[in-house]
Amino acid sequence: MSNSTHPLHALWLDPFRALRPQDQSALTDLGMDVHVIRTLDELGAPIRAGAVDLVVVGLGQDCDLLQAVKDMIDACPSDCKRPSISAAWSGAI
Repeated sequence: MSNSTHPLHALWLDPFRALRPQDQSALTDLGMDVHVIRTLDELGAPIRAGAVDLVVVGLGQDCDLLQAVKDMIDACPSDCKRPSISAAWSGAI
């Protein structure tokens, strides 16, 4: 199902676990070009540029990081492409 001419761009932001090979494969199989980012600050420029289709957010014991990502996306101008967000619990609860 991969679309090699126009891949979708996904950013992996999970401070609790690394991108596993099976996660990489699943996203690649969906036509996603996946890049790992380590901090919320690294997310700002690609979001503002409209260069992201999906943000995968790893959650720890609360939803603070997810809320921060949502706030960053909501702060973009209305004509900016807005990515989808996928979140999963990955830290100890």
